[in-house]
Amino acid sequence: SNHKPITPRYNGLRSNYAGQRVSLEKYPDPTAFGWKFTGSVQASLVEFFEKKMNIGGFVKLDFYYTTRTIKTVLHHPTSGKNQL
Repeated sequence: SNHKPITPRYNGLRSNYAGQRVSLEKYPDPTAFGWKFTGSVQASLVEFFEKKMNIGGFVKLDFYYTTRTIKTVLHHPTSGKNQL
């Protein structure tokens, strides 16, 4: 099923950033590039996004908005998870 568990990744809550987010001009929100916002963990300074792939499957993106760090994991339709 496509039901997503209610975890911080899918809590739908944006961070308030507390003035700590890197420049939006230099580091635009991933939604500007077709990513869907799904949730955040304020204490970890991270926001979560997903994007469906035209090959099937999807990619999860974790954006650590104070350090400009991203983590991506491909959920391939037949091969399963692969960290990118």
